Amino acid sequence: MAGKVIVCSNIDDWNQYKPKEKVLAFFTAPWSGQAHKIAPIVRDLAREYPHVNVVQLDLRQFELTAKEYNVNSAPTLLFMKGGKTVDKVETSRPYQLYDKMDILFAQ
Repeated sequence: MAGKVIVCSNIDDWNQYKPKEKVLAFFTAPWSGQAHKIAPIVRDLAREYPHVNVVQLDLRQFELTAKEYNVNSAPTLLFMKGGKTVDKVETSRPYQLYDKMDILFAQ
């Protein structure tokens, strides 16, 4: 699903995408105004970087996964390669996301 945000609805979905070469994991929560604020930017990133699997995970459904990756708030974005976290952003500064994508996931 290149070019789109993939919404993980269960652990099997996550396990399918987690080991991919380039993954941006977007941890969100319905009560997080900041997560809602950057959601359109995350969608734009998915379109601009179609070679990256952009996946969205709801903290309520993925509580254990969040703990595994030390995700304590929404929004949190994990930049992953081959199943390993290479960077983490706990902010809503959009320019920072574009910069990180360019640095970490350049084709």
